[in-house]
Amino acid sequence: MSRFSLVLQSCIEEWGVSQKDLVLKSRIPKSTLSKFTRGKLPISSSKLHQLCLAFPESYRPRLLKAFLEDQVPEWGKTLIHIDFPLPLRLREEKHGTSKPHFTETLPRPLQKAFTGLAQLSVQKPPVRDLLMKLHHVLADPA
Repeated sequence: MSRFSLVLQSCIEEWGVSQKDLVLKSRIPKSTLSKFTRGKLPISSSKLHQLCLAFPESYRPRLLKAFLEDQVPEWGKTLIHIDFPLPLRLREEKHGTSKPHFTETLPRPLQKAFTGLAQLSVQKPPVRDLLMKLHHVLADPA
């Protein structure tokens, strides 16, 4: 089974969307989408684009990364590493709660710290302002 099909199955499950709804959102025929999710048909870049547009924005990097990883021949997998531009990604909750989830593997204490800061920044504007200033200072290359 392809990496893409595994990630697609995971994204469908996490988002809580049915294949029927995804067919309507993506305009990809049901039989074709079924083949993508079962790894029976490799996805083209144009179909990937259609599918990505049907998903919330936070799922798109994972789908694209899996697609790209499937393009690398077996002998080249040790030569390159495909990753997100930032080491930390938050994904949307499927039911709209404010608790963030980290898609990258982080040590548990660090996950708890980031989660706590994210929740505090939503609840308390001074914490949000402080975090924004800290980010600006740390992200500024000068």
